[in-house]
Amino acid sequence: MTDFLAQFVGDPARAKVLRAFIFSESRALSLGDAGKRTGLSARAAEKEIAALEKMGAVITTSHGYI
Repeated sequence: MTDFLAQFVGDPARAKVLRAFIFSESRALSLGDAGKRTGLSARAAEKEIAALEKMGAVITTSHGYI
């Protein structure tokens, strides 16, 4: 079975990060929280968050990324 979201955003790691934001109860995640929830390193999470931010899927706030 293929992962539609990974195909849609172009990368399985990016899809993991996006899912972490979608299912986050607080809606804001820090870089460290995003890494922990996805099992990615902080550097990998940062890279994928930057890509999602460029796509307009997340934004940076003083409380984290949403």
